[in-house]
Amino acid sequence: MSVRNILPLAACVSLLWGQSFPVDVMRQAYRHSLEDVGYARQWYAELSSSRQSSTDALTMGYLGAQQAVLAKHNPLPWRKLHFLRQADTTMAQALALSGGHPEIHFLRFSYQHNVPGFLGFSAELESDRLLLVNYLAAPPDSLIEQDVMGDMAAFLIESGRCTPQEIQRLQAVIP
Repeated sequence: MSVRNILPLAACVSLLWGQSFPVDVMRQAYRHSLEDVGYARQWYAELSSSRQSSTDALTMGYLGAQQAVLAKHNPLPWRKLHFLRQADTTMAQALALSGGHPEIHFLRFSYQHNVPGFLGFSAELESDRLLLVNYLAAPPDSLIEQDVMGDMAAFLIESGRCTPQEIQRLQAVIP
């Protein structure tokens, strides 16, 4: 199934049965929206109109990440800042609702890592990195699939923000 076909399918699941978007659909749509501005806008509209974006912590986290993606794609500086402020607020709400789900911490780390530090949207980079390294090196539960944890570990290593000891711990997670 192509990525373009996922949004209509996800919308049907959400609207007809009142269920949240499947996490694998949200992950794939998020990745695709990083490169395709039209798709990013469409996926944001789907997420923001879903009832689950206000009740399901992970869906809310992906909504916050999508707001950051819209900041990336927007050519107007004040709109970029608007979407980044929205993303920070939404992420804080998602983390509070979830009790600190590591995937939401990762989503926040991934966009804060890519925002210039002087804009002031990187306050949680250090704490998110530490939480993620500790979680990925010895996951206490199975909230996140092993292959996804490997992708997360690879991103953390590639970010250049990890110490050599943390890199060593994270390399053990990558399949």
